[in-house]
Amino acid sequence: ATNTSQTKALRISYMNAGAAKCVLESLRFHVDSDPEVVIAVCTALGKLLEGAPNHAAKGEDLYNEECTATAMRIECGRMGATQLALDLIHKSIEKAHTCSDARRLVCAAYMVLEHLVMDFENKLLITSLGAVPTLVTHLLTFLEHARLLEGAMAILINCACGHDENKILIGKEGGVGNVIAAMDRHADDARVQDRACALLCNLAADESDSFALQKQIVSEGAVSRITRAMESHPDDASLQQESCAALMNLARQNVHNRNIIREAGGEKLARAALKRHRKTLDVEHYAQWCIGHLVVH
Repeated sequence: ATNTSQTKALRISYMNAGAAKCVLESLRFHVDSDPEVVIAVCTALGKLLEGAPNHAAKGEDLYNEECTATAMRIECGRMGATQLALDLIHKSIEKAHTCSDARRLVCAAYMVLEHLVMDFENKLLITSLGAVPTLVTHLLTFLEHARLLEGAMAILINCACGHDENKILIGKEGGVGNVIAAMDRHADDARVQDRACALLCNLAADESDSFALQKQIVSEGAVSRITRAMESHPDDASLQQESCAALMNLARQNVHNRNIIREAGGEKLARAALKRHRKTLDVEHYAQWCIGHLVVH
């Protein structure tokens, strides 16, 4: 499942050979084995479920890769991968504060969940298992551990994407405040800041008439954290993209939010990102949209 030019052919053959079932059965068999074994099997499953890693693929090849990965994720979800990954995290959570092997195991299980919940069926499943509030609490439980925070936020990003009920649930369970706490604790860590901005971006894509989540995010002080991240990590294209996208969503159809973002220097920072990363299409796209929303009065 490595990222090579043969990715599509390998994945299709793996799927036909029942690789997902084999890896899951191996994980179940070794669940109480040496942590190194469990980490290796979890990592293999996560790589297998990853979506379209062959960045050279285009057109029909890219579509086929996505379809193959999607089918694998749905198959694994139906075979119990979500519950198994959650069980591994639950078993390791206490040791994770003091044991590096336990932290690595939780990270590997997080990666499995992150990829599983890219698909809507698995979003519904993880929600029905009551895992979303638990993952929100992990942002405080693992506040001192940047890579665990990154993993937990990655799952919540995908849980919130295109799923309004999960967005509301994350906000209700204190997700916004926990993300801000993570940003404050790891202000110098670009990866944590990137994932935090991406999660705020997805939460701010509030399609309800009241735009309640947008208002909550701004009222809890997220704008100043987003602009601080942009100032602190100007060369990180991914972070600048996610930050501009978050500010764009917060500014949509909300004059009050636009004023707060402008006062925090959001428009200036978006213009700086556009200038610095002009050759990066995603940054250019979101920076322009962010500026467009902010210049409207």
